[in-house]
Amino acid sequence: MSTRLPKQVLAKVVCPSLAPAGARLIEDRTPARIKPVVPGKPDWNNDYQRFVLDLSDRLKSAADDKGRAVVLRRLRRALDPDDVSAVEGRRDGNVNHGS
Repeated sequence: MSTRLPKQVLAKVVCPSLAPAGARLIEDRTPARIKPVVPGKPDWNNDYQRFVLDLSDRLKSAADDKGRAVVLRRLRRALDPDDVSAVEGRRDGNVNHGS
């Protein structure tokens, strides 16, 4: 190989040396992200990704910034009904404090 490559490239090439017995298998002990029996079945991550895509579509299809703000406020309210910031931004001055 060294006869076919220029010296600049040769310095960057690493040639592994094998043990006399040959190559040996190195086992990967990193745990899998999901259990091996589950592939192909939807999990929470699939649901989350679908939700993000649906949210993106909804925000893009809103008529204007006001419509997008309404969608986001509804989501905040769904996540935490007691969060006053979920109703901030309403232009009519009426703030619902959960009563």
